This record gives sequence, C-alpha cells and structure tokens, in this order.
Amino acid sequence: MEQRISTNDAEKNVNNFRSQPLTQRYEVPAAAQNGEKRKLDSVDMMADVGHEIRNPLNAIIGLSHLLHAATSMEEVKNYTEGLMQTSEILMEMVNNLMDFSKLRSGKLEMNLKPVALRESLASQMSGQRLVAEGKGLDFFVDVDRTIPDTLILDIIKLRQVVLNLVSNSIKFTSTGYVGLRVTLLKKTHSDVQLLFSVEDTGRGISEEHLEKIFNAFHQGDGDTNVNFGGTGLGLTISKQLVEILGGSLAVESELGKGSKFSFVFTASIGVREDIKISSLVPEKSVKGLRSLIVDDSELNRLIIQKYLESMEVVCVTAGNGIKAMELFENQDFDVIFTDLRMPQMNGYELVKNIRSREDQKYQNIPIIALTGSLDGRIQEDFKKNGFSAYLLKPFKPKDLLDAILKQL
Repeated sequence: MEQRISTNDAEKNVNNFRSQPLTQRYEVPAAAQNGEKRKLDSVDMMADVGHEIRNPLNAIIGLSHLLHAATSMEEVKNYTEGLMQTSEILMEMVNNLMDFSKLRSGKLEMNLKPVALRESLASQMSGQRLVAEGKGLDFFVDVDRTIPDTLILDIIKLRQVVLNLVSNSIKFTSTGYVGLRVTLLKKTHSDVQLLFSVEDTGRGISEEHLEKIFNAFHQGDGDTNVNFGGTGLGLTISKQLVEILGGSLAVESELGKGSKFSFVFTASIGVREDIKISSLVPEKSVKGLRSLIVDDSELNRLIIQKYLESMEVVCVTAGNGIKAMELFENQDFDVIFTDLRMPQMNGYELVKNIRSREDQKYQNIPIIALTGSLDGRIQEDFKKNGFSAYLLKPFKPKDLLDAILKQL
C-alpha cells in the first residue's frame, strides 16, 4: 500500500530528526583525493565487484526464464517489472565502476548548460519515491521555491550525486523516512549558493567507520556488505563529483539514529534554453522514416528495430558494414544506426566508406554511432570520423527518438 508523507508530517519528522544528537561529523578535505592513492588489493577488489555484478545478473537470467514460461499476463507483468528494476541496479553498478575509472585517470570533464533544476530533480526522484514507498518508507523532496527556475550547471554529475546519496539512504533505511532538501543559502544577481541535504532515519554509521565511509570499496562492517550489497563506490564517486562541482561533501550520523549527507556549491543563474526537441516536434514526425540498423548482435538489432517500429519508423537491418553498404547503395534511408565493433567491416570503416563517396546522398545521411564506451577520447573522435552523433548503450526508446529528431 502506498504511503505518502504530507508536508506537515515531513516537517515534524525532520524536526524530530534534527533534535537528535548527531555526535559525529566528518568533512572530507579537498586534499583527500590526493591522499587516496594507496594501493588497492586488485584481487579482492575484482572478487567483490564480480560478486556484486553477478547478483543482479543472476536475477535477470532467472526472471528471463520465468518470463519465458509465464502463463498469465499478471506473471508477465511481475517478471517484467523485476527485470526492469534489476537492470537499473546493474546499470548503476556499471556506471559507478566506469566513473570511478574516469575519475582516477582525470578524464571526467564538466558539461555546463542551462537546466530547470526543480523539474529535473522531480523527474529523477519519482523512481526513488517508488522504491522507498515499496519498502514502507515515507519519502519527501523539498526544493526551496526561491531558487531561480533555471541554473547553469552540470546536471548529469549533480543528478548522479543526488541519486547515489538518496538510493544509499533508501538501502540502509528500514523504517521512518528518507528525504532530499535543497535550500537557497545565498543569491546575487548572477549566481546562487545551494545546500543539498539527504536525510534518513536509517541504521546510521559508527564512529569507527565514519572516517572511512568515502574510501573506495569501503562499506562499513562485514555485515553491511553481506546484507546490503553494492560495489562500495557510490559515496567515493559522490565525494569526488561534488569536489568537481566546486563543493565538499559532509556527513553527520549516529549509529542507530540515521544519517545526513550534505554539500554546498555555487551555480550561475541562466535563461531557459534547454527545451526538449521532442516537445517542439510531435512524435508522429518520425512516422514513415526509413532507418538502417547495423549491428553484429541479432538481439541488439531486434531491440532497436522494435523500439523504432513502435514509432512507425521503417527498419532494415544488417549484421556488418559490408552488408550495410550493399543495402545503402540500393536503397534510400533517412538515418543509419551502427555499432562500432563488428566483424568484416566495423562502424568506423562503414562511415569512412560512406563519407568517401562524392554523391550528396553519402554526405548528408545522419549516421549515429551506438557505443558502450565511456572513454572521452572515443567520444571526441566521433565527429572527426564522420559520425553525426552517438548514443551510449544501454538506451531507451526516447533516446532513439531524440537522436533522430536532433538530426532532422
């Protein structure tokens, strides 16, 4: 049964929580990143990470078998929901691992743009609300109404920090509430200073583990890892992302009485320019477009094809670049989606082959790369190699739609 917390109840709970003595406070120094260059035991690290990734994989495989044998729509719905939730957990783990690698190599860059902060957080937290309420927890999001509608910031990094902190609080809270609060501390004509706080009434953190909580692969005591799982990277990444944003992450906690993670950073006030293309162009505008899908994985081709066909896009598929060239030379397409790593002729070779032709047909066709790589160098090479854009795997139907609309 859904449990939604009222504004008054939320304030009462928060005030009760604030009245409790939060006896330990640890602020992560800015220089902590440099001091964290200690050697990690790579064998234990990979064993832990492998174990945690295999758990959701096992669930996905098991649910897939159950779904295949399902005999009722109710079963299909339940198993499908389980697959989607487990896939999101696995994706979060992979993203944390990849981001950790990029942070350690210094390849993570800022991407500042105008953002509607309130709308963005509301959209992101809708999924977390369902997870919290599914555990019987109260959940609230309180964004100060005096914060300007549009700010210039790196919303991807900010949302990842908030998601890591909120999902972490939900994971370690069995009764009570979890809440996100964003407060305006200071405002000038050009920028604002914001305080983000994630509060919970969870198990809390002991003084022994408080000073280690932001260390990579640290999850508290042994029971924490066994009972709650995870890679132990969420807080490490969050701390470093907050520092990239120009702030510092702090935690207040008492064992058995909950935790509060908070950070302050400054953002410039902007003008709303990031209206989504899909809100300007109706979805039916892609109806009848002809697409060529190139991927050596039959399953990947099928998924993309079904996504596009749901938008009434005509699809033709090829398993490698050579077959794709044959199709392209004899048919007209409006857009090409291609994987990068394929036998016989890969995605780079396919694009090079197409762009080397003189006919405008070969020069103007939008070609969108499909890649699972988060390597910044590869992304920078896409334009240089003749691609029109790229999509990062895994992606959703709306991502495909937005990619097509941007090219049109």
